[in-house]
Amino acid sequence: MAQRGVDVLVCCDPANMNWLTGYDGISFDAPHQYVVVASILDEPLLFGRPMDAGGAVRTTHLRPESILSWPESLVHKHSPGEHPMRHMMAHLRERGLLAAEGRAVQMACEMDHAYFTARALMEIELAIKTNGDRVEVVDGSLLVNWLRLVKSDAELEMMRRAAKVADATMTAALDTVAAGVRQCDVIGAVLEASVCGTAHVGEVAAALPRMSTGSDATAAHLTYTDEVLQPSRGTSLELAGCYRRYTCPIVRTAFLGEPPEKLEEVAAAVRASMQAALSASKEGNTAEDVWDAFHAVPNGLHGYTNASPLGYPVGIGYAPDWGEHTASIRPGDKTVLRKNMCWHFTVRVCMDDWSYELSEVLVVRGGTEPPECLHQTARELFVKPAPVEPMPLAELNLAVPLLPGPEAVLVY
Repeated sequence: MAQRGVDVLVCCDPANMNWLTGYDGISFDAPHQYVVVASILDEPLLFGRPMDAGGAVRTTHLRPESILSWPESLVHKHSPGEHPMRHMMAHLRERGLLAAEGRAVQMACEMDHAYFTARALMEIELAIKTNGDRVEVVDGSLLVNWLRLVKSDAELEMMRRAAKVADATMTAALDTVAAGVRQCDVIGAVLEASVCGTAHVGEVAAALPRMSTGSDATAAHLTYTDEVLQPSRGTSLELAGCYRRYTCPIVRTAFLGEPPEKLEEVAAAVRASMQAALSASKEGNTAEDVWDAFHAVPNGLHGYTNASPLGYPVGIGYAPDWGEHTASIRPGDKTVLRKNMCWHFTVRVCMDDWSYELSEVLVVRGGTEPPECLHQTARELFVKPAPVEPMPLAELNLAVPLLPGPEAVLVY
């Protein structure tokens, strides 16, 4: 904040709020909960609904006087003359956070986050104008996110525990995937494993489990249906394990029956490329170096190309997603890998009627040591026996080919 000249930082990202204070509540369904950090405060302020104050007392290190509320009567109320942000601005003014000697206060907000609304910004500007505050509102997006990039030893332990839960969810999925089984029943097994966890309790991850099969798998980010799984089709599984909100994603592909030779070739190419990238994920290398290492294998040997990012940092995750929104494994990203960074490395190859997906979560170690890979699930194409005859279909089948050509496209 000092480097950027910020006096007051208003955070609405639930992951940043957790990282700053420890607050852990699924209370962002009612917007306008914030953590405020200021240079003249000895600890952050937490603003939210009155009913969530008890949760803040139980999950944060904050003193009771630093846990503030706006009236419960404003929940989901959209009156032109009332808004939670007006109350927060009044609290900040009472504490002297909106005034500075001889200059304007620099107030930064996470403007590019899903939980910071246009109405909130309008109310901030209206409060400043109405009360004659000398405050300049600036964009503070990702200021905290970049600080989360290097994990503490305690955070890495959370990620390791989350990885064990992730492996359990993938094992449940792969054990359940079979011809004639409904997609939703596979995800039911996944959710049971994700919540029951391992030796440590698991939690529902920040993003819904994603599962698509056959030609549907060529479309990114689809989720399950009630369709039964068919033989001679691949199924993509994008799952995650979560422990105390630290989220460890995992992606694997299963095929029912004898896989096409092309699919096996792509799977081998991706594994070889991923291993090269993992070997390059060492302290001192850049994100771009890892990208180059991945492509040194497929471009030279297999002829496949990729235009999308290959990975991103992960850690604390709240809905709607688990990414940290900072660096990426892509061309031009000069972010230097540092010890204790945690990355989700993910690859997706799409053909006309199938796809192959694979991922790994790694921790950068010090010096020239190779990274620590958190998953125990094998990085392979999982082939399961299946009958040749198709299974009976559900009444409504929405599966349609989305890519008509034979060209391979790698996307995240």
